Amino acid sequence: MVRKIYTKKESLQKVSQLIVLTIAAVLYHVLGFQGMVDGVFYLMYLVLGGLGIWQLVEALRWRKKHRICLETQTPQKGWIVDCIGETIYHRTIRSGYTEYRYYLLVDIYVKGLSTPITIQSDAYPRPVYQDLSSPEVDVYESDTEAGYTLDGFQYKYSADEPDILPESLRKQLPIKELDSWVFLVAFILLLLTVANKYS
Repeated sequence: MVRKIYTKKESLQKVSQLIVLTIAAVLYHVLGFQGMVDGVFYLMYLVLGGLGIWQLVEALRWRKKHRICLETQTPQKGWIVDCIGETIYHRTIRSGYTEYRYYLLVDIYVKGLSTPITIQSDAYPRPVYQDLSSPEVDVYESDTEAGYTLDGFQYKYSADEPDILPESLRKQLPIKELDSWVFLVAFILLLLTVANKYS
């Protein structure tokens, strides 16, 4: 089971796959390339690999901000009450791609108030409530987009444990398809490279 939950900005999804393309670009450069076709492959490796390195740097920067927040702020106790999903379609020149975001709604019980304050978390790359054994969570004030950072999650020991939110919620959230297009592109490009070198 999962033992650490990261927000979408802190996540390293796709990064390892994209960095493989950076290594491929370096090897391609070392081996040498000839003609326009080789040059196009090299540029594709370089651009996609560079994107992976940029994502890695950004994710590490947000993780550092998360650690600093935990070290400098006093948490409030929160209670996860819902999870909402968002589907965003990004249009490109020729086609587009779909991005999925999931947010936790958390009630904070403030001393002196009769009703809780409900806050929305930063975006997560998947419905993370499914990994939790308890709705209790620590809430820290931060300078993130949501204004709060969540931590202190209590994780399931087994996937057989019940969800902390109603089972019906699973059907309401958008289903994220297997995010493997980057790996597929990398694999095809590597195959084309090998075929081109030995043709």
